[in-house]
Amino acid sequence: MNKLLAAAIPFAFIFGLSSQANALVNLQMVADYGTYVVAHGVSDSPYVQNCNMVESRTNWLGYTQTQVIGNWIFAPYSTRVFNLPKNGSYFNLVCN
Repeated sequence: MNKLLAAAIPFAFIFGLSSQANALVNLQMVADYGTYVVAHGVSDSPYVQNCNMVESRTNWLGYTQTQVIGNWIFAPYSTRVFNLPKNGSYFNLVCN
C-alpha cells in the first residue's frame, strides 16, 4: 500500500487531470503506462456536452502556455477513452 501511494504522489505533480467545475464531464485516470496514461472522460449529464481538451504547460521562461488539442461531443451518460502523453502537461476538459 505504501509503495502504491509513493508511486502515485510524484504522478500527481508531473501529470494532472481535471475537469472544469461547471462541466458535467469528469476526466479520470485509469492506467499509467510510463510514457502515457489512459483516462476516461465520463459524462454524468442527461444532456449532450461539447468539450474541448485543453493542455497547459509551463515553458522554459516560466510562462503558462495553453492550447486546445481536440474537441469531443459527449452523448448523455457516455464515456470516451483518451491516451494522453505523460509530458509534464496538465490536461482538462472544458465543456459547455
